[in-house]
Amino acid sequence: MLFTGITRTFSTENEQQYETIGAFWAEMENKYDCTRLRGLGYNWTPGTIEYVIGLTDGYAEGSDCTVILPDEGWTEVRGRTENLGHIYDGIYKDGALSYEIETFDPDGNCRILYSRSPEGYKKICRATEKDLDEILKLQYLAYQSEAALFGTDDIPPLKQTIEEVAEEYRRGTILKMVTKDGRIIGSVRAHAQNGTVYIGKLMVHPDYRGCGLGSTLLSEIERYCSGLRYELFTSTRSTDNIRLYRKAGYEIFDQRAVDDKLVFVYLEKNKPFFFEEEIMNIRRFEEQDAKAVSELIRKTIRISNTKDYPIELMEQLIEAETPEHVLERASWTHFYVAEEQDNIIGCGAIGPYWGKEDESSLFTIFVLPEYQGKGIGRAIIDTLEKDEFFLRAKRIEIPASITGVPFYLKMGYNYKNGITEPDEEHLIRLEKRRDVR
Repeated sequence: MLFTGITRTFSTENEQQYETIGAFWAEMENKYDCTRLRGLGYNWTPGTIEYVIGLTDGYAEGSDCTVILPDEGWTEVRGRTENLGHIYDGIYKDGALSYEIETFDPDGNCRILYSRSPEGYKKICRATEKDLDEILKLQYLAYQSEAALFGTDDIPPLKQTIEEVAEEYRRGTILKMVTKDGRIIGSVRAHAQNGTVYIGKLMVHPDYRGCGLGSTLLSEIERYCSGLRYELFTSTRSTDNIRLYRKAGYEIFDQRAVDDKLVFVYLEKNKPFFFEEEIMNIRRFEEQDAKAVSELIRKTIRISNTKDYPIELMEQLIEAETPEHVLERASWTHFYVAEEQDNIIGCGAIGPYWGKEDESSLFTIFVLPEYQGKGIGRAIIDTLEKDEFFLRAKRIEIPASITGVPFYLKMGYNYKNGITEPDEEHLIRLEKRRDVR
């Protein structure tokens, strides 16, 4: 069983977790209908509990971990939310839990699944720089089986240095799979460039192979780095890898010989986003859209951006995002709106970078919180990247909010001059360079 969502660690001292987890639920209910939410409590330690809130359908915006739970050994209890404390008192009489999953409805009913399974969980989340040494050691171990296919240790994964791994970390995404005791037993990495997500170094510890963990890691890196196209490669002798990739929807599109023994096979999966025509449309901004766009921007800032910025700063920005301000920006940019059945649900603009003809900037890219995570932001970027201001530019810059940076990195934009910290305007400058002849 997979449980994906936003994870937080709470203190259990003086039973304060009930109040803090309740506040976490209230925060999520501001963004999603409560009937779509579910919560997972696990990994109790002396003084803490890890808690994840996710969706019963799809993924919550900002989901940062996936927990692999036992498939069997669950018990269900139903009752009234007002009696939740008594329900748990009854459950705990028979001993401590390994896992608990909670759902609630607006009528005051709750449903609890709990397990005392001794089977340890596995968690997939982003790696940190501190993890890179352990991941490289795992890589050296995991690729021994690949080396055995060629009868030599002289293969790139066994020669990679920690400096090279660190560079891949800086320019892309590295995921790790950890056990309950904190050991890294799997990893995969990817980076996006020009609409393609390049996936590599998918590895699982030899002791944990054969139970689907590789497939789970692959689907997770696709989720973290969602794109229109995915590409990976392996050697022609790695029949198990090829079988795994083809089962996941990848198809061979090329083979390239390195030498007489080593031939790489390249596989791709096109994952085009699409919307039913009657549901979503992107068109050029019109003057009468200004009020709706202003309201969209203000709502999105208030809900999505306040988690990364002081509320006082965001309120100043919200106050400035008037219909007149929208009209002013639309007067010198190519401004687009995404609409669902005549309701504007997203927007974005592109214009010259300080009047230059060979450089452009993206501006005002927003999607209503309730529509985020559905590919609308990607559709807006795709539209802007077909605009003449993009096609003529050798460099495109985005003055990005902290909140938007992970999305833009997935879309192939990189930190300008390697600067990853916000500037005096509280923005992070990203850019994409193009070969325009």
